[in-house]
Amino acid sequence: MKKIIAGVCLGLIAAVAPAQQPVSIRIGMSSEDAGAMLGPPTRFYDAGLHAFTQMFPVVYKGPVWECHRRQTKLQEYEVRLQFEADKSISRLHPTLRVSAISILFDRPLKFKEALLDSAEIRRLCAKGCVMQIVHYKGTPGVSYGTDYLRISDEAKTEAVALTYSDDDGTAKPVVSADDPISNIEIESYFSLEKYSEILTVVDAGPISSAQWPPTK
Repeated sequence: MKKIIAGVCLGLIAAVAPAQQPVSIRIGMSSEDAGAMLGPPTRFYDAGLHAFTQMFPVVYKGPVWECHRRQTKLQEYEVRLQFEADKSISRLHPTLRVSAISILFDRPLKFKEALLDSAEIRRLCAKGCVMQIVHYKGTPGVSYGTDYLRISDEAKTEAVALTYSDDDGTAKPVVSADDPISNIEIESYFSLEKYSEILTVVDAGPISSAQWPPTK
């Protein structure tokens, strides 16, 4: 696994810096700010029913994602957002804030391309970041999942999980620099703590601010 991570980091350092990126969406951002950056939603996705609607569904199984389009020089993305009510300022007039972010790629990209074309990862790594392995603990007779990679900021407040789904929609973990990326999910760094009985998060090597973004 250490050889895999070393290859990932070397690939990042050797990659070509991309063109200017869109503004990054982040956890905790208000729905108004997110809408100002992304524009109006193009559709809504009910993950419980696996169905899309043009308006927020009156009846749904949920969770429901608000879907926006993003275009870069490389390709198009669908940015999916979930919100939750923040009552810290007003219980009668709570602020809707982004609670989950999932970004789907129109087509899979190579590992280095995906990292460099993501505004969220560039923001996360602006002051240095850490490559991590999410490791599922072995339990006899029980299969929870396969190890996968994620990237965390050095302050350990936020993380980005890297995943890939084939044409049939079967999800596969990203475990090496040779793996394609078709989806990233931004999460609170401590969002996995509630699963501590079945998994651990292990730092696999830093990516320093001097190495990010990669240059020629």
